[in-house]
Amino acid sequence: MKKLFLSIALIFISLFAFSQNSPEQITDKFFQDIVKETPDKTIDNLYLNMPWASNIKTELDKLKTQFTSLQTYFGKYCGNTFIAKKDIGGVFMIYSYIIRYERQPVRCTFKFYKPKDVFLVYSFSYDMSLEEELDATLKLQNIK
Repeated sequence: MKKLFLSIALIFISLFAFSQNSPEQITDKFFQDIVKETPDKTIDNLYLNMPWASNIKTELDKLKTQFTSLQTYFGKYCGNTFIAKKDIGGVFMIYSYIIRYERQPVRCTFKFYKPKDVFLVYSFSYDMSLEEELDATLKLQNIK
């Protein structure tokens, strides 16, 4: 009986751990975690399936600290908006979103790499230069 329970538990854990194999599933989980988890846990979960996350622990700790400060400066999370997706040969994908906070939007970029069968989080970054880029785009559109 114990072996049966252990086998079922292992199958369930492996299915759960590897169920996020598409970039869409990974980003969906990230935005669910922003609502349900602490910022630290949200970043930990994002890099959960990255085999070499332990090699970049210092960078991840810095990212967690910075990501935690977003709510301090910009208020509560109010949602997200998809901006764009770029597929490079089916092995590298870039997804860009706006994270809507009470005070201002923040653009976040997810980069995914598929070395074999499953996409891995290659990198995650965010920036506040969205407004400047929109202003520049509007200026360029007025020139005809």
